[in-house]
Amino acid sequence: MSRKLSLCLFVACLFQCQLSVCQTIGIDSLKHRVTAAKTNREKLDAILGLCSKRLSLSTDTLFKYAVMAKDLSEEEHDRHSLIFSDYYFTNYLIKKGNSDSALTICNSYIRQLKDDPSEDRLYLNFVATKAGLLIKLNQYKESFAEYYFLQNESEKRRDTLNELLGQMGLGWVNMEMDQNVEAIRFLQVALENPIARNTEKYGEYISFIYSNIAAAYNDIGRNDSAEYFIDLAIPLARKFENLTSLANALAIKADILSATNRNKDAEKALVEVVMIRKQIGDPFFIVSDMSQLAVYYYHNNQPQKGVAVCLEGIAMAEQNHLVAKLPLLYEALAENYDTAGDYKNYAETLRKIITLKDSTYKKNSEEALAAIEGKYEVQKKENIIVTQHLALVKNNYLLFGSLLLFLLVSISALLLFRVYSHKQKLKASLAMHEEKQLSAAAVIHAEEKERKRIASDLHDNMGAYATAIIATVDEMIANQKTDKEAALANLKTNAIELMSNLRDTIWASYKEKIYLTGISDRFKNYARKILTAYPKVRIEVSESIIQDVSFLPVQALNIFRIIQEACTNALKHSGSDQIEVVFESDICFKIIIRDFGTGIRDPHYLNNGNGVKNMQSRASAAGLHFCISGNEPHGTQIAVTSDPILQI
Repeated sequence: MSRKLSLCLFVACLFQCQLSVCQTIGIDSLKHRVTAAKTNREKLDAILGLCSKRLSLSTDTLFKYAVMAKDLSEEEHDRHSLIFSDYYFTNYLIKKGNSDSALTICNSYIRQLKDDPSEDRLYLNFVATKAGLLIKLNQYKESFAEYYFLQNESEKRRDTLNELLGQMGLGWVNMEMDQNVEAIRFLQVALENPIARNTEKYGEYISFIYSNIAAAYNDIGRNDSAEYFIDLAIPLARKFENLTSLANALAIKADILSATNRNKDAEKALVEVVMIRKQIGDPFFIVSDMSQLAVYYYHNNQPQKGVAVCLEGIAMAEQNHLVAKLPLLYEALAENYDTAGDYKNYAETLRKIITLKDSTYKKNSEEALAAIEGKYEVQKKENIIVTQHLALVKNNYLLFGSLLLFLLVSISALLLFRVYSHKQKLKASLAMHEEKQLSAAAVIHAEEKERKRIASDLHDNMGAYATAIIATVDEMIANQKTDKEAALANLKTNAIELMSNLRDTIWASYKEKIYLTGISDRFKNYARKILTAYPKVRIEVSESIIQDVSFLPVQALNIFRIIQEACTNALKHSGSDQIEVVFESDICFKIIIRDFGTGIRDPHYLNNGNGVKNMQSRASAAGLHFCISGNEPHGTQIAVTSDPILQI
């Protein structure tokens, strides 16, 4: 969760670079200055000062004053203020989610201001803003290069403020790439910047640095260090009245509190985060925080609150056309319904998630067809025009007779050449359309293949449970003497297993990539649930993940099923009161499941057991090595490993 929070945190930080010292005057006072201004010059200066508080202004308010500043700058013929107003308008586009338009403006001004020494600060501001947008567009390599460029250019131009932002940016890119130790190193360098020593003047920036360091420490499990730095960040954010910085810091604080089981304090912080986001009025971050709050509620067994927050977030996302946020909200809603035991609404929500994906595919297909049809209509009209033109030429030929024969032959030759050229263009266009259609067919084939794979997995893993449920119901109907309580218990067990398999399949198929840390987290949740039936057994999960590994969804699901099968066998047959699951990853990765029970008594089990064959088959399908052996001095050990330096 902290990784998602840090994204909001740093993107906000990137757009905070200002030409003057951060002001501590409240927004109401700044608005009063605008109203009280007597001349256009005074009003323009007041508006630009107000826009400098953009991280605490609502999106509509920032748009209003940025446009006012632009109009006044044009009236005053003030180029510097005009560029400044466009800079704030770019920040408005970013808050609205119009990243492409914002990037276009940045590139334009970077070209214009590169060789203008009088606008060094604004030039570097646009470079910093572009670097932040590249992060938002998931172009991390390009962003990394842009931040190095920003740092070097800032040193040449002696701009320590933008140099600080360059150092912070290098730390953030490392955080996004899960290189948190390296990120902390860059952020510590930023703290050594001369600006970072002056908290009275530049405390607003220092608050962002502290928050980023806290987020990085929290991601690597160092909660004490994370809490130390976030407790430094929050007071600075409050002092400088930066609502975005405060909301980000409180969200990270809530994550730390939740990780250390201080749930009431965590909930209080998250509620304040959502209230601040609503006050700022940025729907993108509001619905993000609402989905995070809903996740907190289902993790802490408060599904009713989670459902309410999700429904409110879904309504806001639909109202603001934030389609990309809907799957995240519906996933959190499904988990809250599941926690509440409302399986009817849970199933409906899962269907809604699948429908959202289907509608996206359908929409893309319809748009492609519409584009092709539009082009064909244009070509059809052009052919009609050519035909009419030829008919006119023939009439003229009969009318003017032999005296105009030479002229008509010349015109006909010209027309034939034009028709020939047009036909050649038409053939090229048709060939291009055919290629696009083949590409579209390939996409549809890939989508259909993925659907069949999901359907096969649902059939193989859940068909058995559904069959068992049907058989139990048939037995109860046919035989009145059946033990009702036992039959109902059997029905409940099979239904729970069926829902669990459905959740696992949705979890895997929903993502494009799944990391080893994600599989580990998923297993921890699974272990907590199954241990309620085995109160005397302890499952210990340890991680040594130096370099995280990514998997395709089908591979991740196979790995997760192997771990499930191995743990289930250990719980049922080993008699051990302790099970260890180890996740390791460096130049290769390894997953080990070991118990300390009776061990493998029958050697034939290694070759003939259905469970072992199933695990071997899944490991082979995922391109991995599978090994089962004794765990000295007693017990059983199962290992799933990869080849060295493997990225799936």
